[in-house]
Amino acid sequence: MGQIIERCKLLLVVGMALLLGACSTVVAENSCGATELTPIEMQQTFVLGKDLEAALNRLNNDVIILARSGQDLDKYGIRYSHAAFMVKERNNWQVYHLLNECPSSLGGLYQEGLGNFVQPVMANLKLKNSTELTFGYVIPSKQIQAHLKQLLQDPNARKRVFEREYSAVANPYNLVNQNSNGWVLEFYAMAEAKTKGQTTTNREEAQAWLKSQDYQGTELPASILKQRLAAIAVGNVSLKGHDRADRYQGKLLINSGDSVLNYIGKNPQTLKCANLPNSSAAQNASYCHLELR
Repeated sequence: MGQIIERCKLLLVVGMALLLGACSTVVAENSCGATELTPIEMQQTFVLGKDLEAALNRLNNDVIILARSGQDLDKYGIRYSHAAFMVKERNNWQVYHLLNECPSSLGGLYQEGLGNFVQPVMANLKLKNSTELTFGYVIPSKQIQAHLKQLLQDPNARKRVFEREYSAVANPYNLVNQNSNGWVLEFYAMAEAKTKGQTTTNREEAQAWLKSQDYQGTELPASILKQRLAAIAVGNVSLKGHDRADRYQGKLLINSGDSVLNYIGKNPQTLKCANLPNSSAAQNASYCHLELR
């Protein structure tokens, strides 16, 4: 089962591509098959994982929110499609994130190594005949890091803001489904609220906190036709929870890697890029670009 799930992680890519209008280019819209990597490409994935590990070590912090590229979403104003928590535990980095369990409309929480974090994107880059893979990140305050690390190491705490029903285009303020970035955001909200003396124990409370802090999601342009085609043809796309007025105006509000990083980066206590090694500030954004070498 685990092997099937590992090979299925790119369904999110297929679903987003279809939603954004690439319906005719999807050969098997509801298929979970992923492109196999050659031994050389697997070695490149291993090297990339080690480079990422070294770059994270140079940042000298225990908890980092990292987002990866790998999808061609720049024309929609989205650079990073998937965010996750990077946590230093006993000198090793652990990745905590939510992934779609395909072929289904369900999601699951995973704790895994850096290699598994980059491998699906390497396969996607092969599909697109591309070599571009970039990472953006933010480092919260030491106080929030401590809360995050404590909560992430508790399996029950990780589930407090987890919704099993998955949608790649889940609305930030809905309780019926969730995407990967939504879980990271709501989990971060639990730790952030705790530093202000407030307790959040479920999704409703986490979203109320985010709304009180003026969190802004990402507007994804999508005509009514594209929305309906995607909802019908792709198992991990659901329109439940979206505002009908927004849908009829041809837009969907979602959580993207960019919106998660920007929200956390705007916290005054978040570490600034200028004070961090191998980093540069993103243009017109509140997060840093991570340079691997």
